[in-house]
Amino acid sequence: MHTARAFRRPELTWRDMQWLVVNTTVRIRPEDSRWVANGVGRYYHDYYGFGLLDTWSLVNAAKTWPLYVPAAQ
Repeated sequence: MHTARAFRRPELTWRDMQWLVVNTTVRIRPEDSRWVANGVGRYYHDYYGFGLLDTWSLVNAAKTWPLYVPAAQ
């Protein structure tokens, strides 16, 4: 029997998850001219958004992701 070891980081916030999703997506049809780099150099498509979710990369990145800390006001 194969058992998967659970991975948990309950301290990750929605903002951490937002960054993880954007940073681990893969462009679909990168040759499509509608991919446009935004202000921070991330590519965005009007149909595909940031691209295909790469869940393997997302989970692995989440294991060591530094928690989002809001800027002091």
